[in-house]
Amino acid sequence: MKNASLRLLCALFASTATLSAHALPTSVSTGNVVVQYDSDTFSFVIADDGHNPFGSIQYTHIPVGSLTLQPVANGMEILFNNQMSIDDPTHGLFDDYQPSTGRFNAGFAFQAQPGYMITGYNITLAGSGTVSTFGPANARAFVDGFDPLEFGGGLIFFNEIFTVAGALAPLLSGGIDAQSEPSAYEVIVGYQDVLVGYEEYYEDPNCDTPGCPTYRIDIYETQPIIELQENGGYASIRLDSVRITANVMAIPVPATGLLFASGLAYLGVAQHRRGGTRHA
Repeated sequence: MKNASLRLLCALFASTATLSAHALPTSVSTGNVVVQYDSDTFSFVIADDGHNPFGSIQYTHIPVGSLTLQPVANGMEILFNNQMSIDDPTHGLFDDYQPSTGRFNAGFAFQAQPGYMITGYNITLAGSGTVSTFGPANARAFVDGFDPLEFGGGLIFFNEIFTVAGALAPLLSGGIDAQSEPSAYEVIVGYQDVLVGYEEYYEDPNCDTPGCPTYRIDIYETQPIIELQENGGYASIRLDSVRITANVMAIPVPATGLLFASGLAYLGVAQHRRGGTRHA
C-alpha cells in the first residue's frame, strides 16, 4: 500500500495547481491570535482506484466554497461536509492493489496578540469509516511529517491530535487512504472419480512365468471438486474535519519591571499616607 500511496500522492500534487504567492486577504482574530489565510491557495482532492468506466484513476477536486472554514479558539477548522470520503472494494481475484485516496493542503499564518507568544500548534484530524473483517483491507489517516493512523477490521472513529513545536505554523497537509486486497477461499462444490493408477493381474492365476497373458484393472479415487470463491475486503474512510490551533502563553513580565511597578505602588501608598497626615 505504501508504494502505491506514494505514487498516487505524487499524482495528486501534479493534478493540482501549483501554490503561488498571493496576498493574504482574510484575517481572523480568535482567542489570543490573529490568523491569516488565502483560500485560493488551498487544495482538496480525492481519487478513486481506477476501476471505473474510464479505466484510469479519476480525480475530483473539492471546491473550497463547498467547505466550511470557521474560527475556533486560537485557530481555524475546516469542515469537509461529507466530501472528503473514499472507499475501495476488492475488484475480483486480480485486483491491482491500487488504493483510493484523498489529500488536503492549506496554509495558515498565525500572529500572537500583544502580551502573548506562540509556543507550538495542535493539528486535529476527526473522521470515521469501516473496514471489512472478512477479507484483507485497511484504511489510514495522516498528517504529513507524522506516523499515520492505521485501521484494521471493524468500525473506525478517530479524533487524533498531532503536536508541532515552534512559533512558525506548519503547512496543514495530509490525507486519507483506503485499500482492499484480493483474497479467496476454497469451496467444495461436488465430487468426481479420478483415475489415479491401475493394477495388473495374470489371466491364469497359476501362470507365474514371463509372457503369461495379463489384464489390467483401473484404480479410481473419489476427489472433491474445489472452486475458489472471492473473499475480497472493503475499506471506506471519511475525514470530517481538520483543525489547526496555536498553543499560546502570556509573555512573562521581566523581573525589573515587577520591581519598578512595585516601587511605584509603594510611593503611591507613602504619598497617600503623607497626604493624610497633612489633612489631620
